[in-house]
Amino acid sequence: REFFNESIRSKADLTKITKIPILGVIGHSEKSNTLVVSNNPKSVLSESFRSLRTNIQYLASDKKSKVISMTSSVGSEGKTFCASNLALILSSAGYKTIVIGTDLRKPKINEYFDIKNDIGLSSFLSNQCNEKEIITKYSKNLNIIVSGPIPPNPSELLNGKKMDDLLLALKKKYDYVILDTPPIGIVTDGVILMNKSDINLYIVRHNYTKRNMLNIVNDLYTTNQIKDTHIIINDYQISSSAYGYGYGYGYG
Repeated sequence: REFFNESIRSKADLTKITKIPILGVIGHSEKSNTLVVSNNPKSVLSESFRSLRTNIQYLASDKKSKVISMTSSVGSEGKTFCASNLALILSSAGYKTIVIGTDLRKPKINEYFDIKNDIGLSSFLSNQCNEKEIITKYSKNLNIIVSGPIPPNPSELLNGKKMDDLLLALKKKYDYVILDTPPIGIVTDGVILMNKSDINLYIVRHNYTKRNMLNIVNDLYTTNQIKDTHIIINDYQISSSAYGYGYGYGYG
């Protein structure tokens, strides 16, 4: 059974199949809440996001403000979970942060922050409203742009000049612009957004992501089609047999 298990089960599994560096590890939790950083600020999981925040500060150090894309191979690997909690932990440290739901095919960021999705990024990119109308203030240092209604041409909208202009404008106002993107193993939208970002974080879910799912991102990385890419291991479960004890924290 172990021999036929094709999922990623350890850091060693990852280092064997990819040269992309591992930036951080987010653990496992039995709790079902999604915004764990705000709901459980003293938890071990919140501390793992603080550690991730510290590591990110060393990336693209030459840039005053940074656009960070959050993507993965397929759905259910924890992109929105990581993007939302990273935004919360950055904003709690005093950084002006905005998180954008750039998955125009399967919007999800609005559910995490309990915001209506009737107007958002797709509305702005299709010239139905202006920039101010799509920004929702969530807290002192955190703003949200939801995906908006599902358009018929998401790739074209995300690849257009209006998206470039929006990111340029937001970089002048915020320290961090976080993009919750679609999985790159399914559509091209994620790759488009990775090329517009300063830092690319690739989510690999422990005991869920299959090894061959990394083929696409490996090809993009080795051919230099994407830059400054790092892996985040999500939902990492520590074995209870290790050293006679065990503890869990993370994505539920």
